[in-house]
Amino acid sequence: MKISTINPFDLQKNIENLKIWLKILITLFSFLFLQNLNAQETIDVKFFKQKFYDVLYLNTDVLYVESSINVKASSILKDSIFVKPKASLHYIDIKSPSAWFKFKLENTDIEDVVVSFVFPKVDSTYLFQLIDKQALLVSSLAGNQVYNDTVSIGETKEYLLNLRSLNNVLGKQGVSIYTDKSLQRLRYRQGEKVFNVVIINSLFIGAFIILFFYHFFLYVQNRKRIYIPYFMYILTLAVYFFVKHPLFMMYYATDEVLASNFFAFNIVIQPFIYIFYAQFTRVFWQTNEKFKSIDTLLRIIIIVSIVLVAIYLILIGLNHPVLLQIHDIYRIILIGLSIYILIYFSRHFTKETSYYIFGAGCYLFFSFMAFADSKFDLTDYRNLFMHIGAILEILFFAFGLGYKMKKIEVEKIKNQNELIEQYAENDQLQLALEEELKKQLSISQKENQMMEIESRLLRSRMNPHFLFNTMNALKNHIYKNKTTEASNYLDQLSMLLRRVLEYSGEKKISLKQELDLVENYLKLEQQRMDGNFEFQFLIPEDLDLGYIKLPPMILQPFVENSIWHGVRYLESRNGIIKIIVNEKDDSIEILIDDNGVGREIAKSIQAKNKTKPKSLATELT
Repeated sequence: MKISTINPFDLQKNIENLKIWLKILITLFSFLFLQNLNAQETIDVKFFKQKFYDVLYLNTDVLYVESSINVKASSILKDSIFVKPKASLHYIDIKSPSAWFKFKLENTDIEDVVVSFVFPKVDSTYLFQLIDKQALLVSSLAGNQVYNDTVSIGETKEYLLNLRSLNNVLGKQGVSIYTDKSLQRLRYRQGEKVFNVVIINSLFIGAFIILFFYHFFLYVQNRKRIYIPYFMYILTLAVYFFVKHPLFMMYYATDEVLASNFFAFNIVIQPFIYIFYAQFTRVFWQTNEKFKSIDTLLRIIIIVSIVLVAIYLILIGLNHPVLLQIHDIYRIILIGLSIYILIYFSRHFTKETSYYIFGAGCYLFFSFMAFADSKFDLTDYRNLFMHIGAILEILFFAFGLGYKMKKIEVEKIKNQNELIEQYAENDQLQLALEEELKKQLSISQKENQMMEIESRLLRSRMNPHFLFNTMNALKNHIYKNKTTEASNYLDQLSMLLRRVLEYSGEKKISLKQELDLVENYLKLEQQRMDGNFEFQFLIPEDLDLGYIKLPPMILQPFVENSIWHGVRYLESRNGIIKIIVNEKDDSIEILIDDNGVGREIAKSIQAKNKTKPKSLATELT
């Protein structure tokens, strides 16, 4: 298979190569992680210095369930067959009053390691150390107790653990092992000093909630769809950090089943965080128009995340540890893709996009700090790094949203002002032209020439209200990114204006030209009113429209009246406007018929709306 190098600044040309690399990464991580599901019976204690591990799902052939609580350890070792549990995240459901666990600990570290066995809440716990295939009792405890042991450098110890319940089955149980240092950290977090961390965590979560409600109300007021993925992203982050809040963790930490349920919930909610993050990125950057390949990648992330939620729920129901391996692969791939997308977007750095780039960069940086802290056990404040990164990202995104909304509003006001100024300038020029023409007319020519002037005024005026509405309709298409509709609408409008300009210098045009102009005008109004009316031309086939002459723009005012005083007010049915041409003797009859509400009802509606339209075009005609 031939794979060419991917240029991080040219994703459009190399998207296929990127998909191939993703497949290779998934295969590689699947091999590395999924092959470890059947781990060796021996556990190296150096691998859990920073956190506890559940013995049950790290080893094979470790569990033996016995219905009697009086069986001796020697009998268990001699006659019993230990099997692998079906699987567990943190616990296993034992439907028996007694259970035995067998496992080994070894130390390949450069120093002795003190391990702490944290036993579950049962009536009795017996821990044996196996020496020369003999079981030596080293601990006999009741209830939720801790036993400490030291594993020296290069030493391997084998253990046999027995859990007993005197009155009932054991139920859901788990066995956790800590190093001495990690157990101290757990106790530290559960002690008085935890309140310093609690206050900080509470402040951050409070900030998340405030930002969520603030942008939710902004969406309610403005109905801008960009706010939806943003405030949902904040909400899922707040829930994620709340479940990890120290006080909340202290509440469920001592309950193995409850802890496992919240652990599973915290894994399930993470794909939702990435779903809303990816959708916000799509809307903020308008990737479906500007960055097609990135948009495809983000769509894939959203679809995969949705599918993973379903897979996670199934694996949680089966209590299967493969969930952790899949989730690790998912997070590593997403981190790589996030860095890739951020580098790609950095090419298009502007003041507006800088907020997104800085915000995403802060989150990635502090996420790496938290990972390094967890990896090298530097501090107890790795969650604080995640909080700082998340809050900085959210704040930068909020600034970016505010700047984007302000830019759109300023542009909108600017366009409106320019349109108003243009209308005012046109009116002034029109009045000046009218006055100048009136002055130049002699008294003997005034009557005939005034008729021609009024006809030209009629053709040039084209109803400012109509032009204002068409400009607004065009602007609405542009703001909604309906480029196809905007283009078609602009074509129709330019065709109409071109014909008006062409005919303005003519005293008479053919009836065919006049009807074509009326049809052009009707299509514009029909598109602007979302197809709320239809129109028909009823013309005899033998009538020569090119031979018949009439003054230009003489029909348009009457068609306009049919729209604005007739079909416009219809609610229960669609409007129909008919232009009927008949030949009568030596004359041509043109009828404009509509099924509107009628003049009287239209007048009453206009009276209620306090509008008094002046039909100047009709008066001039």
